[in-house]
Amino acid sequence: MTDLGKNNYWGKDGIDWYSKAETYVEKTYENTLKRNIEKYDMLKNGQRTWLDFGCGQGRMVQFLKESVGEFYCCDISVEAIKECKRRFLGIKNVHPFVNRIDGIQLENNSIDVVYSLGTMVGFDFREMDTYVKEMYRILREHGIALIHHSNWRQTEDYLISGNGVTHSKGYLRGDVGISDVQFLANKIGFNILEHYTLPWGEVQENIDAICILGK
Repeated sequence: MTDLGKNNYWGKDGIDWYSKAETYVEKTYENTLKRNIEKYDMLKNGQRTWLDFGCGQGRMVQFLKESVGEFYCCDISVEAIKECKRRFLGIKNVHPFVNRIDGIQLENNSIDVVYSLGTMVGFDFREMDTYVKEMYRILREHGIALIHHSNWRQTEDYLISGNGVTHSKGYLRGDVGISDVQFLANKIGFNILEHYTLPWGEVQENIDAICILGK
């Protein structure tokens, strides 16, 4: 993991960040994940296999665990996965695991839907390249990836701040933009189904983006 990725942890092993994220989880789910699940009919087959990449303590898993088949969720935070396992103890279709920093520990062509919210916004170009490739590898044919990522490199704030500054108005964001993610997605063979920007928190400028990719 790059220094930027490490610096995006708030508190020991990310726990402060995960706890804060739980306080506005319903709004995040409604505004990002739910609308796209409905639009792209991601739950058309309840036996589909899903992955929550960067799941934290499982804040999004709670909304979907009864609607999918097998549900894998991973994070590099050992403490977050411990909490995730405690949270879903006895739920047989939820499989939390600690992920390595250079890939995703799942088999080729094993996942129907992968999504990532609040994690890849901190990734730089190198990290985005690694994990876009990994998502393509693990997705089955006609699988879908939903990626929440930084758009900071294409904002006015970035142009004013200059290269090398790793934050945007108090929000830690990776040094990438929509054009970077589109380049990486096209290079690996994804179809870009939709790509749009959005503000985040109290920031009005569109420092984030949602990318929907089809294999």
